[in-house]
Amino acid sequence: GGAPAPAPPAPAEAMEARPRATTLAAPSMEVRAPAPGPGPAPGPPGWGSAMWERLSGHHHEAEPQRRAPPRKPQHKPMVMPGAALTAGPPWAAQVPAHVWHDIPSWVRSNMSDASCDPLTRERCDEQEAKFIADVRKELCKDGDCSLPHAHDLLSEAKRIVMKRQVFRDDRRTWVEKRSTILFTIYARLGHPSRQDL
Repeated sequence: GGAPAPAPPAPAEAMEARPRATTLAAPSMEVRAPAPGPGPAPGPPGWGSAMWERLSGHHHEAEPQRRAPPRKPQHKPMVMPGAALTAGPPWAAQVPAHVWHDIPSWVRSNMSDASCDPLTRERCDEQEAKFIADVRKELCKDGDCSLPHAHDLLSEAKRIVMKRQVFRDDRRTWVEKRSTILFTIYARLGHPSRQDL
């Protein structure tokens, strides 16, 4: 017959003959960050870049914000008395601006054609007329107020203005009337304008 079949190898030999199993490395758990690109990582359609960056953790350095150039300071034009006091008395337009600005705004608002005129004493009640007579006697000395008396009139007007916050009701009304009378006399003394000084 034919040649006899070879005998099966011994168990130890069989183990040597088999190819050795390859040891597989454990899969790496490291998550690699996406490579930085010129813009935000693309997200699902319809997502804004800010939303995608917030959810994905993929941040890019924002471009420096452009600041608007600083505004130039706006200087208010000097308003002349006559223009500022639209409903005021006609004489207000003749008062130099630097004198007009010596007068508190609430006093200027009290000056009108309907208020007491301390020069002519028109529209003045008995109390106001007596006060005007006292002012002429004590502050103007000769009874006729003029430019040399300007300092004394202005000082007295400012002194009375300080009492406005102390008094209430009728007493405050009288303080306001006296202040208006004094500032009116002061403003109408014929002050020279700044250009004439």
